[in-house]
Amino acid sequence: MKLKGTITVFLSFLLVFVTGLFFTMSEVVRYWCLQGQAERAAALACESTMADYCRPLWEEFGILGLDGGYGEPVLRKQVYNDRLAEYMEKNGRPEGVSLMAQYPAVSELADYHILTDAGGRGLVREAAQHMKDTIPEAALNSAREMGKDLLSGEGGGSETEELLESGKKAMDAGKKNQSRDEDEEKVIPEGLKTLETVTGTEPDKATMDKIDAAENPIESVGDVSATGILDKVLRGKTVSGAVISDDRPSKRNRAEGTEAGRDATLAEKELFKFWAGNTLQNYLTDYGRSGLKYEAEYVICGHSSDRENLQGVVSRILGIREGANIAAIVSDPGKSGQAEAMAWGIALAMGMPEMKEAIKAAIIGSWAYTESVLDLRLLLNGGRVSLMKSGAEWTTPIWMIVPYLSSDRQANNCSIGMTYKGYLQGFLLAMFTDTAAMRSCDILESAVRQDSNYAYFRMDNCIYEVRARETYQASPLFLSYVLILQGNVQTYTFEYPQSLSYIS
Repeated sequence: MKLKGTITVFLSFLLVFVTGLFFTMSEVVRYWCLQGQAERAAALACESTMADYCRPLWEEFGILGLDGGYGEPVLRKQVYNDRLAEYMEKNGRPEGVSLMAQYPAVSELADYHILTDAGGRGLVREAAQHMKDTIPEAALNSAREMGKDLLSGEGGGSETEELLESGKKAMDAGKKNQSRDEDEEKVIPEGLKTLETVTGTEPDKATMDKIDAAENPIESVGDVSATGILDKVLRGKTVSGAVISDDRPSKRNRAEGTEAGRDATLAEKELFKFWAGNTLQNYLTDYGRSGLKYEAEYVICGHSSDRENLQGVVSRILGIREGANIAAIVSDPGKSGQAEAMAWGIALAMGMPEMKEAIKAAIIGSWAYTESVLDLRLLLNGGRVSLMKSGAEWTTPIWMIVPYLSSDRQANNCSIGMTYKGYLQGFLLAMFTDTAAMRSCDILESAVRQDSNYAYFRMDNCIYEVRARETYQASPLFLSYVLILQGNVQTYTFEYPQSLSYIS
């Protein structure tokens, strides 16, 4: 027996309507799912592209940067766009059959910031971020005060030279006068620098005998101070002969990003200088990097060779130590009295007692210079030197000025005080941030180029922040079953611009 089915016209229209409503609602759900997926896929594609950061730059220095040259010495924006499109494709089209497939329509790098822009402010901010969790605020404040102390002590070197020059003039005048008749008027140079001292107790007889037998230090120390201080301090130790190429960020016309990015705050600038002091190599710290061995010294002085940079830092420390040691002598009655006794002996031997004060000033200068050289030897061997030495910390007896200077002797180690690294940190804190940042870029570029995969790496191609245009498109799926909507909706477009920075 056959059953016959019938359907009314009304029911037919109702079935078409219900079916259309079902597929329409299904497409609406799919649309919102596609929209959410496009948003997530666009963010992931941007993050994936920026995940191709320069590994040596991060591993050696804690700085994140995308090599925008992709192995070439020029920034290649199209390569970035192609890689972004590749990641968008992978994220937007799941493998196999999927109802959620969509494809990239636009993948373009719109804006980008480079680490060297505006005097290296990107590097400054990144380095500061790297240090925020490792340097407590108390240490920052302590180092800031120490840097001020160092700056207030600079300039001692020129003062010592003036004292030695005064003593030499006095002695030259004495030699001239000794060759004249007693009735002839003595020649006394005008404008001799004198040093106001504290009158001290007279040295005992044993000390006086040593002072009398001591070699006159003025001419000997004066001759030494005019020659290279580095060789006098290191006494034959090996100095790196490395040099840096003239093709470096601070010297060339640099590529620039589309925007410079936000300027660094004062706190970020200080943290950046802590980063430089803690991350860069120096005379006492070798991390095994090729290129310049004295990286912190280069940032401070900016010369092309390690030797010149070490010479520059040593000369700066010498100036600070001379100023402090002159003050230590003048404020100590015993040392001041010994200097006066030696000055009297030299002045009377020349028959010119009126030149005693100028000679005394030169003796104090030569004494401070010798103690400073011994301080530098200690610092370059990893020791500590107090900013202002006490009598117990003083090393050089007045009658041993010349022998100590000519020997390998170094100063007595102080229980508290500044290390060589501490002086470097103080110099870095005193620098203009832009100068320190660009010289740091020189160091980073040179170090990264030692990796054969980054032979053409340039810091002025190194991107740290991007804004990218990303657009996905997808075709309707269930609307083909809705007769009234067939052909009216061709594609869906989902545009999700992305901004991403290595700096949080």
